[in-house]
Amino acid sequence: MVVLAVVLVLAAVSASAHPHVGRAVANGAWYHESGHTVTSLFARGPGPEIGSREWVAQYPSLINPPSEAERDIPAQWLAAYNTVKAAGKIPDIPVSVRGSYAGHNPMSKDICSSAGKCRAPGDIWDAPDGKIGFSFDDGPWLGTDKLLDFMSSVNTTCTHYFIGRNIALRPQLAVRAFNEGHELAVHTWSHPPMTGETDLGILVQLGWTMQIIHDITGGRVPKYWRPPTGDMDNRVRAIAREVFGLTPVLWNYDTADWTLGLPRPTYTPERMAEMIHRWVSGPKSPGLIILQHELSTTSVDIWINNTYAGANQYGWEGSAIGPMFDLPMYQNAQDNTSPVTEQTNMAVVPPDASASASASGDSTSGGQQPTLSGDSPGATTSPGGAVNRRAASLSLAISTLLVAIATW
Repeated sequence: MVVLAVVLVLAAVSASAHPHVGRAVANGAWYHESGHTVTSLFARGPGPEIGSREWVAQYPSLINPPSEAERDIPAQWLAAYNTVKAAGKIPDIPVSVRGSYAGHNPMSKDICSSAGKCRAPGDIWDAPDGKIGFSFDDGPWLGTDKLLDFMSSVNTTCTHYFIGRNIALRPQLAVRAFNEGHELAVHTWSHPPMTGETDLGILVQLGWTMQIIHDITGGRVPKYWRPPTGDMDNRVRAIAREVFGLTPVLWNYDTADWTLGLPRPTYTPERMAEMIHRWVSGPKSPGLIILQHELSTTSVDIWINNTYAGANQYGWEGSAIGPMFDLPMYQNAQDNTSPVTEQTNMAVVPPDASASASASGDSTSGGQQPTLSGDSPGATTSPGGAVNRRAASLSLAISTLLVAIATW
């Protein structure tokens, strides 16, 4: 009861400290067929110092999900969503309940649930042949410092799928990652299963994360995003793409390293090392996108000692996601040092980005994918996977609460 009371008090304090005040970011609409500017959706004037309480107060609560009330949503985003919806670009798919669609087949082409391995045009699942995408979820968090130190020592970069509220909690790490050349991408504000969100829930989860990345990177607008737990359907895809210009990036191998902080992780570190060795020593077609996290120094060590070392040993070419496809890191900038432009790179799909490996027999363009075991290509599930994912989300939420307590 004491813990519950603390949570409720903190939630109330957070709500008052971080008011969800709707604000028009700029004039004009986001959604256009082509040729529009990308910076207008998130542009704002000079603001408080990054990391200050005044700066944090510009964003949603660090504890609660962002408000879905229309009065609390920036007018520009809401107008863009309404335009896209009226144009018939967002399919009428019901909100899922723990991945279930009340009588509808999640693997149908109409729904195309990525949690079940359904691939839609425009999804990125595989790297180009001979390449491995270096990317990490759920930062900035406890493993980020060590990861950045190592990346700097070997002069390489990666893609960080950052959680918005984690940036608000640890802005110095996010800024460091940007300053050291890493690609910053979207992993939602508070890490919910996205198919369980309403349309406006999806809008604010993506929008606020894009906003905070925009604000710490000199106005760059993220180009890539990854759905938490790989949970995405055609409704989620449409809002991300048509409103915000985001390209989804998933994975074709899963270490389940996000369970390492749980009492019973899916795999031991030794087992993860064996799995990674098998993947990096195997065929180079398709290339590899391995799901790994910067949640702890242990998970980062697994990447350093196995993924990175194995990539070098077996002759893989490793890089961040955008550069891996010879594409810009951001919608309005080539990288972290090039100028921010008014020209959008929105909705440019990498060559064969949605294609599956022919050798694996996977299908494309919304076709059903096989359900695979936890250490197989493309797998997101494993023994007890659904329970573990909920537990991992709860663990992350508790960690966030503890950091918020220390912060406030």
